[in-house]
Amino acid sequence: MALLGTFRELSIGGVYLSPWLLIAIITILLSWLLADILNRLRWSRFFASPALVFLAMMAVNFVLLEFLLFGGYR
Repeated sequence: MALLGTFRELSIGGVYLSPWLLIAIITILLSWLLADILNRLRWSRFFASPALVFLAMMAVNFVLLEFLLFGGYR
């Protein structure tokens, strides 16, 4: 079940944008928030490369949001 339904493009002011753009923006903000939480809790000191962990969080968040918002892969 898709939360927002399935659609092809986003129309903002008559300009058509890919729905993945919305997911990418949400992913960046969510990953940034999670990285900030990890830094505040000082859990990022356990990672050898925090930048790679941030990229991995972005990839996981992107796939999860795509699955939740757009019904996943069909």
